[in-house]
Amino acid sequence: MIVDPNQFVHQQEGGPVWVPSEFDVTREGSCRLVGGDRSHLEPRLAQEVAQPVLEAALPLLAKLRRPQLLLEDRRLQVVFKERDRAQRIIVPGRHADGSDAEYVGLWHVDGHREHVAAVVLYYYHVDPQLEGGDMEFCGREPMDVLGIGDCSNNYGKFHAASVRAALRDGPETRVANCRVPIREGTLLVFSNCQLVHRVLKMVNRGTHEASRDFVALFVLDPAFGELRPARSVLSAGYHVARALQRCGVGMMGCPQAVSLILEFLGIRPSAAQRKLTRNALLREQLQPSGEFCGSSQVHATGNGCYSMIGWLHHLLGKGSGSSLWMFEGADWNGHKLLQGLNLPPEQLGRGMSEILSLDTVELDCRLEYRGLRSPSWSELE
Repeated sequence: MIVDPNQFVHQQEGGPVWVPSEFDVTREGSCRLVGGDRSHLEPRLAQEVAQPVLEAALPLLAKLRRPQLLLEDRRLQVVFKERDRAQRIIVPGRHADGSDAEYVGLWHVDGHREHVAAVVLYYYHVDPQLEGGDMEFCGREPMDVLGIGDCSNNYGKFHAASVRAALRDGPETRVANCRVPIREGTLLVFSNCQLVHRVLKMVNRGTHEASRDFVALFVLDPAFGELRPARSVLSAGYHVARALQRCGVGMMGCPQAVSLILEFLGIRPSAAQRKLTRNALLREQLQPSGEFCGSSQVHATGNGCYSMIGWLHHLLGKGSGSSLWMFEGADWNGHKLLQGLNLPPEQLGRGMSEILSLDTVELDCRLEYRGLRSPSWSELE
């Protein structure tokens, strides 16, 4: 990555957090990057990449309702990343044995310690040999609130039909969900608080490496307070560097001298230190976490093909502490179907609809294969 948020962090009490850039948004719908040379570690890229994409996304951001962002004469904190020219998904070419080279993402939300309100994605290049790769979204509302005892005995209503009705279009739909096709030039804006998302199966039909390149912007939620911005984090190093340059340091012979002095003084981390921090953060961010409904969330640095437990499995899967199996007499097909929504689709062009259409035997096989099948009542006895 040219711009990797995990290599530009600020230490606070709970641990390292991303350092945002700041943008002033006008009543007329334009935005201006704040901070000049201290707006980001790569201020030119922030000016030429993040600012125009954010400005184009402002009308869509204004339409969000959960949360509803106030954008007139406001200052927004935004984290962006750029890999190669922008964040890039690379799919290798088809292998000689004829097997497909593919990419499948898992459910996640963006941010870890940072409260990301909304995400902006701009896809500026998509190789034509890539097929599939729609973005799928699902609301984070609960489908059923199960209870047993004096207050509620509604567990018997939890069955496969209720799960399907909650997700499919119709009068009984309870959980918002949709798919968005991705093409070159697509600008996508969505709420990170309301929705989880994933990339559906994407296949490279060609024999050479292909990529889908995009810029990602994470708009932080002002309701949770501001993070320390780049112009503040970089201020000490900026003033020391100016003083050194006025003394002639770095002007002749060794242009990297200023950076070396700042690293020696502990004002700026070295490249090796930044990579160590990046690796530690990535390991932490990819730890299995999240519940279908609760204060804990699935988190990730972005739209990756991660080996982590998904958004539903923490509540319902093996070893998660789920007590749904204790409701003797309930329709376990509903329980299994809800678990199955965490499985990646196997067919190109399908998402949650693939799981909803499976029969019980096939669903059992897939859950067993992925190690997600919960024990039955008889097995527990």
